Amino acid sequence: SQYSGQQLAVIVWTFAKLSVTPEDHYINKITACILAKSPTLQPFEISNFLWSFARLKLQPGSEVLDSFKSRTIQLAPKFLPQGISNTLWAFVTLQSGIPPTLSKALQDRAMECVNNFAQTEISNILFALPHIPKSQVDPKLVISLHRRAMASTFFTQQQASTILWGFTKLSVEPSGHLLKNLKKAQEGAQKREYYEDNNQYIA
Repeated sequence: SQYSGQQLAVIVWTFAKLSVTPEDHYINKITACILAKSPTLQPFEISNFLWSFARLKLQPGSEVLDSFKSRTIQLAPKFLPQGISNTLWAFVTLQSGIPPTLSKALQDRAMECVNNFAQTEISNILFALPHIPKSQVDPKLVISLHRRAMASTFFTQQQASTILWGFTKLSVEPSGHLLKNLKKAQEGAQKREYYEDNNQYIA
C-alpha cells in the first residue's frame, strides 16, 4: 500500500467519526494493508484502528485482531491514556478475548499514567475492566481510577452512567463527593432534555 500505518489509521478513524461504513472490498484492502504493516504499527495507530472498527461494528477478522494483541503487548509501555482506554474498550466491544498478558500490560501502563486520564478515558476503561475476569483486574488501578474520577468536576450523562456502572460491577462504592458529581451530570442532562422537548433555550 502507498499509505503509511498512520495514514490508514486516520482514514479508518474518519469513516468511524462520520458513521460511514466502507464497502466490503475496501475493508478487505484495509485489513490486508494492516496485516502487512502490523510489525511496525505504533500505539496511536493500533488504538485508532480498534476504536474505529468497534465504533462501526466491523469485525476485522481474527488474524488482524491477533496481530493487534501481539503488537499491543510489545508496545504497552508506550501507550497513552486515550490509547489504553480505547484499546481495552474496543476489544470488549468487538467481543474479542483479552489475553491476560495484554490485560496486565495495559493495566500496568495505566497505573503509571492514571493521573493523566481524562473523563472519557476513565469512562472507557471502567466499561472495559468489568468484562475482564475479576482475578485479572488490578485493585490498585481501580482505586487509583476512583481517586482520579473524584478529581474531575464535569462528566457527560453517558460518562457518569458508565463510571457508576463500572464501579458497581467492580464492587467499589463511589465516595459521596464522586456520587454527587455523577448524579449532577445525570440530572443536568435530564434538565437539558426537558427544556429541549419544550422548545426552550438554556444559556
